Amino acid sequence: MANPIDTVPFRSLVIQASAVLLTQGVEVEATAVQGVAAHPGETLARQSGMDPEALHAVWPDV
Repeated sequence: MANPIDTVPFRSLVIQASAVLLTQGVEVEATAVQGVAAHPGETLARQSGMDPEALHAVWPDV
């Protein structure tokens, strides 16, 4: 199973978020944006007792 962070939708989200931040004069490393974007899904998985990687099997675009 592929890591959700390596999917096209996730990469697109990171690129879009980085672009929006840049228009506001905030330059952020892509890895920082990835971490922030991945955190809610990982937290939700942990709180519900799931393996964060399992979210990808249930919801491929996560």
